[in-house]
Amino acid sequence: MSFSYIPVIVTFNRKDKLITAIQSVLDQTIQPQKIVIVDNHSDDGTQDLVKKNYQDEIDNGLIDYHYLPENIGGSGGFSKGVKYANKYETDYIAVSDDDAFYRKDYFEKISDAAKENPSVKAFQGFSYNSEQKEYFVEGRKIINWNTLDSVAIPNEGKNVFADLSTFVGLTFSKGLINKVGYPVDNFFIWNDDAEYSLRLGKVTKILQVKDAVVDHSQVQRVSGNLVPLWKTYYGFRNKIVLRKLYAKNKLLARFYDFYFLIRQCIAATLKPNYKKVRFHYIKAFINAYVDAYKNRLGKNNNYMPGKEY
Repeated sequence: MSFSYIPVIVTFNRKDKLITAIQSVLDQTIQPQKIVIVDNHSDDGTQDLVKKNYQDEIDNGLIDYHYLPENIGGSGGFSKGVKYANKYETDYIAVSDDDAFYRKDYFEKISDAAKENPSVKAFQGFSYNSEQKEYFVEGRKIINWNTLDSVAIPNEGKNVFADLSTFVGLTFSKGLINKVGYPVDNFFIWNDDAEYSLRLGKVTKILQVKDAVVDHSQVQRVSGNLVPLWKTYYGFRNKIVLRKLYAKNKLLARFYDFYFLIRQCIAATLKPNYKKVRFHYIKAFINAYVDAYKNRLGKNNNYMPGKEY
């Protein structure tokens, strides 16, 4: 049984990491049919550096590089990337950001898992946290289908199924696109992978493969251990949208959304790590809540990477 795949890498202003990510694919024991790169309008010289290092691969078609006219976020980038990849003949499509570096046998191990589990059509490897020096399961298990609360799956040294996966090496059969469609393009960032996992979960299980490993950078936080404001907005908004779409009890989910809004605003008011930025975070939570219920999705220019308070 042959195994062919096309990795999609979405990047924005992290040229050095992108080069490492590309090279990690080129070094695979099972070579890719093609590498699709979606550049979200980087302005740090990413395009020039990619051409400098991989002009031959671009010329011979191995690397399919797309420089977008504007930053449409990870959500838009992954959606476009999967569409680009779907034009080519391949068995599987893999998705990752530019900070995910595949170990050289990653796709060989995914191929082995696919052969051993023919009924499963979606796979993801474990991640290695270089800061904590430990391996962990990327996927999560939903513990409440009304709130979509989830927990990390402990690493017990074996393959395990997950309800939610991440776009950190998620590898799925191209044929599933005909059944579930493309990743959403209007989340901008965060929870687009959770949404796609929930759609994939309707037609296949998602297997976390312990022997397939990706080195992955961790979430960047600002001072006081806070998630950056713009990411906070999209994460909060998009999680509400997920509950609107997939919660078993929609009425209960609606009450939970309001409860969670109040809880987050109280936390921003009282916790010392929000000092000097309380108003901005409270405003972001409220805006996210209102926008989710008014279906104002996509990019919000008030919440963009690098935008000051």
